[in-house]
Amino acid sequence: MQKFSYFLSKKCCFFLNLTEYRSTGEKKFCNFNQTNGANKVCVVNVDNFGPCSKETGYGYQNGRPCIFLKLNKIFNWLPDFYDKTLPDEMPSDLKEHIGNLTEIERKQIWVSCKGLHPIDEESIGEMKYYPGRGFPTFYYPYLNQPGYLSPLIAVQFEKLKQNQLVNIECRAWAKNVIYSGSLNARTGSVTFQLFVD
Repeated sequence: MQKFSYFLSKKCCFFLNLTEYRSTGEKKFCNFNQTNGANKVCVVNVDNFGPCSKETGYGYQNGRPCIFLKLNKIFNWLPDFYDKTLPDEMPSDLKEHIGNLTEIERKQIWVSCKGLHPIDEESIGEMKYYPGRGFPTFYYPYLNQPGYLSPLIAVQFEKLKQNQLVNIECRAWAKNVIYSGSLNARTGSVTFQLFVD
């Protein structure tokens, strides 16, 4: 974990620290009550990732690794978000989370992570999402604006089983994010492995 933490500090963090300070484009802090102007981009505030920071080694030093998720940029794409009617296959904890939000706060592309196989589900432990469980729709559409940055979600795996390779799938949830295909060629999700020694 120490080597990987060093890699993140030298490579990943450099990018994350710069995202808030790049001078190109007209940026603003956005929220659900304001629409984003066509030539403006919303700031991705790297201070909102909680314990998933350079200072903490992204959790790798203490066996609580963080991974960062983002969606690919698709020109002029607007998410068709789930708000009231949620799909049956959506995890119950995510449904409960959405149910506790105001109507305007439900305008997000939701994210859930899980163990890929039953043994992975037993080993994955608790997860926390920073700054939240979704990508807010005020970051969209992407119109090739100067300085546009894709929003990020940090997922921290708090109690991964030690000395076991854990296969993980994180999925995006929106009506127009298609989740299909075989495990090796699936759309709408990403799979990866974590090992805590």
